Amino acid sequence: MSPADARRRAVEELRRLRYGPESKDYFWINDMHPYLIMHPYRPDLEGKDISDFSDPNGKKLFVEFVNTVKNGGTGLGLAIADRIVEDHGGLMRFTSTVNQGTTARVCLPITGPISTDQRESS
Repeated sequence: MSPADARRRAVEELRRLRYGPESKDYFWINDMHPYLIMHPYRPDLEGKDISDFSDPNGKKLFVEFVNTVKNGGTGLGLAIADRIVEDHGGLMRFTSTVNQGTTARVCLPITGPISTDQRESS
């Protein structure tokens, strides 16, 4: 599978995922501009500049998310994502190469939780 195909598949998988008590919470993807890459409830905004979106107090939310990452932070996104994946019986694994980046693998089971043996071998 090409990297572009893998990205498309990952976006579509994230588009379907829901969590929370009523399964109404969701994931979205924005880039570092920020442009909206994917939003399950607002596909009309995909590909658009979202840097002017602000909360009722005038704080530009997506710009703040980007600034958190640029300043070396990761916010809570990764910790929350890891918990959600584990709550669904899955696992997350990361590999990093200096000056090349990090690859995240999210494995979600189709038929049941991932066994301890499968967790240890991945």
